[in-house]
Amino acid sequence: MDRLVVGLTGTFGSGKSTVGRLLKRFGAQRVIDCDRLVEQALRVDVGIRAKIRDLFDIKGRINRQAIAEVVFRNIRKRKQLEAIIHPYVFKAIDSDLRRIPKGIVILEVPLLFETGFDRRCDMTMAVTAGKRAIVDRLRRLGFEHSEIEARMRAQWTEHRKKRSADLWISNSGSKQDLVRRTKSIWKKVLTESNQGTMRHSETVSARRTQRNRGW
Repeated sequence: MDRLVVGLTGTFGSGKSTVGRLLKRFGAQRVIDCDRLVEQALRVDVGIRAKIRDLFDIKGRINRQAIAEVVFRNIRKRKQLEAIIHPYVFKAIDSDLRRIPKGIVILEVPLLFETGFDRRCDMTMAVTAGKRAIVDRLRRLGFEHSEIEARMRAQWTEHRKKRSADLWISNSGSKQDLVRRTKSIWKKVLTESNQGTMRHSETVSARRTQRNRGW
């Protein structure tokens, strides 16, 4: 069995983390969560913390929620923050991947296509839910409507992510529906794509054949 790197993405509130956990349950070797790597960077890298304090004029503890409220409304600040954080995150991902020579690895990356990290993946998957369902879900979690809209504007639209992905999975139904669809993708696509019997050219051809396939 070879290694298959699957980039998993979706808009804010789409349910990509739930899909990631399901794929781990079904047998993924590892799920690498970029949001956790950002938290790790803030926790262990003194240089990154210093740069962020300078960028946002922070005197005390770094409040990620307060920073989020700024960067999702200020493109320039967001780009500057990404320039500080992303090199650490991408280096950490590469380091993790070097330690996983076989199996299916899921990279959960909110800005998978926006950052160009999809080019490092063997296959990409987008989780969709529909704007109304996402807004309702996030409002129940306590997010203000203005914050939801700001975060959505900062990312590619769901439609664009869906069209760019090799596979997409709908999370507009029940939890049971999502479990069934995720399990189907795992069995019918991901495990078959990782049998290790195809040459690189055949793998590329298979990916093109499956491109933008929905579940």
